[in-house]
Amino acid sequence: MRQANLPMFKGKSERRSRLSMQRKLGTAYHTAMERLDYGMEANKESIENYFDQLVVEGRIRLQERKYMKAKRLEGFLHSNLGAICKKANLSGNLCRERQFVMGVSAQELGIAKSEELILVQGMIDAYIEEEDGIILIDYKTDVVKDGKILREKYEKQLDYYQKALEKLTGRNVKERIIWSFALNQAISC
Repeated sequence: MRQANLPMFKGKSERRSRLSMQRKLGTAYHTAMERLDYGMEANKESIENYFDQLVVEGRIRLQERKYMKAKRLEGFLHSNLGAICKKANLSGNLCRERQFVMGVSAQELGIAKSEELILVQGMIDAYIEEEDGIILIDYKTDVVKDGKILREKYEKQLDYYQKALEKLTGRNVKERIIWSFALNQAISC
């Protein structure tokens, strides 16, 4: 399939449409990562075929598929983080798409000066269980020029993910990593 850039929108409703498309595209990449076969060849043709198969299976829509770029997944698969995930997957230590629900005080969330518990739910993209702790991984498709922006934007989210994961597993999170598809790099957080 041919690759295309997201169209440039100008008005308010067009910006909303673009944001909606970016969210859908983010969901499509997350679906690809959730189902990724780490044994696949890490080349453009194999990745394009994988994306197309996700459309055939009804897991992603053709509309989002048109904007998915093989080089983004290829970058991950050729990265150190990709190699670590592949090794963890082979040994059964890679966990993907872990849902959680936990209570957090309204004060901790910064929405009221109350200890009333608010239910927070989320989905942890991936984590790796190692002997000395857990590596928490969060995938981001935000288009940014610097990883520092992602670190600042998502630090609080990762705090909650870490807290939830430590409660769920009874183990410490030793490392938190954001994988930026736009930058093709791992960002420690």
